[in-house]
Amino acid sequence: MSVTVNEWMLKYEAIVLNRLTVGEIKPKTWGGYKRLIHFCSVTWGEKPLGALSISEITAGIKHKADTAPFAARRLRINLSNMFLEAQREGVIPQGTILHYCPVPC
Repeated sequence: MSVTVNEWMLKYEAIVLNRLTVGEIKPKTWGGYKRLIHFCSVTWGEKPLGALSISEITAGIKHKADTAPFAARRLRINLSNMFLEAQREGVIPQGTILHYCPVPC
């Protein structure tokens, strides 16, 4: 059984919150990750994390870029971190959707 985006977001939120608690990230950075978690849950919710395609992710980032280009750039950066953590936790295979840039960086 694969993990849904919503299920992974709950675990990922705990990972990032721990980073905040130990001082690895600042509260402002935590706010950015909270926005990422909300975006992913609303956009892809019950879809299995490993089944997300690059085209779906690109569409989400481009949709964000239409109204907030800087926020879309941060979203792309934070998504890369989120997928890296999913790989570290064994939720998705190594090398899955990590290094790409669908909108101008």
